[in-house]
Amino acid sequence: MSSCSQSNYYQSISEAHGYYHTNEYKEALLLFQKAFKKSKPQRRDLIVAAYCAAHLNQTDQTIKYLDAYFSLNSKVYIDLESIISNPVFTQVKSHKDWKTVINKAQVNNELAEATLNIPLKNALEALYALDQQTRNMALVDSLIAIHGWPSKPVSAYLKKMNAQDKKNLVTFKELVPVGTIPGISEVGAKANLTAWLIIQHNSTAVQKDYLEALKASAEVGESKWSNVAGTIDRIMIEEEGVQLYGTQFGMDSEGNGYVKPLKDSINVNKRREKVGLIALEHDVKRHGITLKN
Repeated sequence: MSSCSQSNYYQSISEAHGYYHTNEYKEALLLFQKAFKKSKPQRRDLIVAAYCAAHLNQTDQTIKYLDAYFSLNSKVYIDLESIISNPVFTQVKSHKDWKTVINKAQVNNELAEATLNIPLKNALEALYALDQQTRNMALVDSLIAIHGWPSKPVSAYLKKMNAQDKKNLVTFKELVPVGTIPGISEVGAKANLTAWLIIQHNSTAVQKDYLEALKASAEVGESKWSNVAGTIDRIMIEEEGVQLYGTQFGMDSEGNGYVKPLKDSINVNKRREKVGLIALEHDVKRHGITLKN
């Protein structure tokens, strides 16, 4: 793949994700299709393209992208249930090839499962549920809209969330030795993500304890570099007041979100592309933020 084609792919894909974040599915899908003609699709792009096609009731296209997504993940245990249960695919389930594609994914999961540490996988996925059930950001946004920022109701909810994060960490440390990370091939994608989430949602000291292990895991494809970038940024913001990848956001006194200060901001998208993050100006749309020139 030439650097030119990669750059063109990245530009189209980033813009497509931006449209997806603003629920402009037609525009997003057209850009995904354009990008996929230029270069081999990446996993994160195929699944989002499938969501777009499903929103547009283009069932043939949805099936095509899901099949390609599962094929790219054929050696990895994926969270298939979250896809099957997603309401966006309700109409797609009546497609003649739905069962064939899902059955193929299930067979792939069964093959991958044979090499997994099932007890650890299950324990980590249970922690995922605990992490997410007290992390209702839609509720936080609603509290901010009603009571303002900062306010006692918002602070009370965040305090509850932080308390759960600390409890999760205690359990996590019983499962995973400090300085190690269970990789995707050991526990599957969802449980590996859970390990990162537990670390990310705790103190800078905890993040630093696991950072080198996260980097090493990402280097061999056992964790996602895009997640590790978030940990690097969180540590840097705490210690230096700047970040490299633009993954960390703040909120002003009026409740408006903003990207926390960047180091070498002119090259931020070059760094983001290397770790699998879409261009910052398009990614921030999911938070309702527009970057200022």
